Amino acid sequence: MPLKLHSNLAIANPKYARPTINLNKVDTCAIRTPFGRSIQALLGTCRIPLTIALLALMLFSLLGPTTLHAAGLRLVASVAPQEYLLNELKTPESTVTVVIRPGQNPTTWDPSPCQMQEIVGADIMFPIGVPFEDVWLPRLRQRAPNLEFADTLAGIEFLQFSEETDSTEHQPADSNQPGHLEHAEDSHTHSHSHGSIDPHIWLDPLRCIAMAANMAAALQQYDPECKAFYAERLEQLTLRLKRLHQEISHVLAPLERRTFMVFHPSWGYFASRYDLRQIALEKDGKEPSGAHLVALIEQARREHIQVIFVQRQFSTKAAQAIAKQTGARIETLDPLASDLPATLRHTADRLAQSMTP
Repeated sequence: MPLKLHSNLAIANPKYARPTINLNKVDTCAIRTPFGRSIQALLGTCRIPLTIALLALMLFSLLGPTTLHAAGLRLVASVAPQEYLLNELKTPESTVTVVIRPGQNPTTWDPSPCQMQEIVGADIMFPIGVPFEDVWLPRLRQRAPNLEFADTLAGIEFLQFSEETDSTEHQPADSNQPGHLEHAEDSHTHSHSHGSIDPHIWLDPLRCIAMAANMAAALQQYDPECKAFYAERLEQLTLRLKRLHQEISHVLAPLERRTFMVFHPSWGYFASRYDLRQIALEKDGKEPSGAHLVALIEQARREHIQVIFVQRQFSTKAAQAIAKQTGARIETLDPLASDLPATLRHTADRLAQSMTP
């Protein structure tokens, strides 16, 4: 499925057309002239040595009306785990701004003026279907006509929260619906209501490979002169994510079909990938009622739950009540941490320790 960039701008963006020249390490892919063409492109049209070309550009920087600067892209990620993927793909000169930092709640996020200025001034944003995008993406499209929106979710199979009232098990989303940005925005609600799309795709290493491929395609489309660079970086990242998947599979293989308890149902993709099952304490995005809490306590005893996993973005009150009644302990997992491989390894280790007799 071809990747879409959600604007009608020309692919080559003049906003990052003036470089700083580093004579110690010349990267003909990254260095661009003030006319929007790379040194590599210029050398293809004129027969002059590379050294002379560099000296000519240095002279232009002294005599020209403007100062050359780094030819990097300004990229925006919705959540911190995407920052890991973009850092593995981007050129060294490019920068990544993260909207939802670790510890922040993607449901209640509201940008500061400084953060909004950073986003509006960026080149490409990579939405992922988290709740704040429902409100803010339409506003950003109006306020930032030069900002591209990459289709990060193209071709990815989604899971959705179950329609059953007493379960947070995941089901595949309708495969006939396109895996595009608009689909995720329309399907996901602020309360993670039953039947809505689960946006936490970054917690599955294999889906991360598909997401990284979409990101690389967007970078190649926007910055075609570095197409080979992005392809090589994607190949390396894909190998690392496959190795990560193999490591986690080895750790969790003895725990197939086991159940773990969380407050917020963030770990559905992780559980589905490794044949586990999560039980969420919250219901329709809210603290469990008294009757629901009693049912959860009985279920925790029946399932021999030893650990209840919480995250800092949400209340731990219900988890503490269940832990008090069952003897389970409470541990914190952060699905929004920026070091994605470390997060997934840590989660696998904690689950293995908690489920081992």
